[in-house]
Amino acid sequence: MIIYVAKKGKGKSKSLERIDSILTKYFEMKLFSVLEIESFESEKSELYLLAREINKTIGVYYESLDGEVENYILRWLNLGFDKDVLLEIAFYCFKKSIRTLEGMDKTIAKFYKLGILTKEALMQFMNEVVSTDGQIKKVLEEAGVSRNVNFIDRENFKTWKESWRLGEDVIFYAASISKGKQNPIKYLSRVLADWHEKGIRTVEEAKKTSCPAEKIGTKCENFSGRSYSKEEINALFQSIDEIDV
Repeated sequence: MIIYVAKKGKGKSKSLERIDSILTKYFEMKLFSVLEIESFESEKSELYLLAREINKTIGVYYESLDGEVENYILRWLNLGFDKDVLLEIAFYCFKKSIRTLEGMDKTIAKFYKLGILTKEALMQFMNEVVSTDGQIKKVLEEAGVSRNVNFIDRENFKTWKESWRLGEDVIFYAASISKGKQNPIKYLSRVLADWHEKGIRTVEEAKKTSCPAEKIGTKCENFSGRSYSKEEINALFQSIDEIDV
């Protein structure tokens, strides 16, 4: 590597200081072989073009892109991110008013934790978010609640389905008997908690049990039984915001 770098310096700069500076740069970029260096140098123009596109998207300007390429772009690509998904994340950052490379780097960590490294993975995650939000929206409407889905709704729905292992039909039925209550979502959650505690897993079982009035604090009743919209994009944004890194 030392000989390779020294030969590259012929005709430009033969000083040991210059060779040391170049080797130090490669070391900091974790490039430890001639093959890695050659690959980096051949792709350098594309890396700088990507850096410019990202900067334009998030709304920043740097006269020199060397530091950005070495400290951010190359590292993101080495993590496995596709260039296309990096541009999508940059757009996400712009929409969330994240206008620094440091802020984008923190956002990238969230996507990495989710395993979203390619545009295909991003689209799959997007579809899952949209699908889940659609299910939650139906539950809210059945309970008589007219508003957009928020992060609390997502956390509740995840608990009901994954932790308590309640089926969508049971959740939907609980929503139907929560309609008209002073606080339908609170009522719904407590009804489902009571059913979970009693081991109720079907609508038929739920219809046979009494209303847990003493827990809910309300009078018991007898009861029987791909392009994306702005709202869908916001759902994705909120889902990413909820990821801790």
